[in-house]
Amino acid sequence: MENLNEEKLVYSTENLKKVTMEYLNSKKIDRKEWENFIKGRISSDSLIKLKVDMEKVWTKVELGTFREDIEL
Repeated sequence: MENLNEEKLVYSTENLKKVTMEYLNSKKIDRKEWENFIKGRISSDSLIKLKVDMEKVWTKVELGTFREDIEL
């Protein structure tokens, strides 16, 4: 699923939201696949912060309220 020629983005909430939108626009919603997609596209020195923000994003995805311009 991931493009091996594409460089990973540095973690930021904006990049997390951007990559999530890419995922949501590409296929059906599956949390495990989404987590792997994010990990394949974003690198982070703070995995704890990334995991916390991923949980916030996924909650909004499940509720159907996720948009790239939301506040986490």
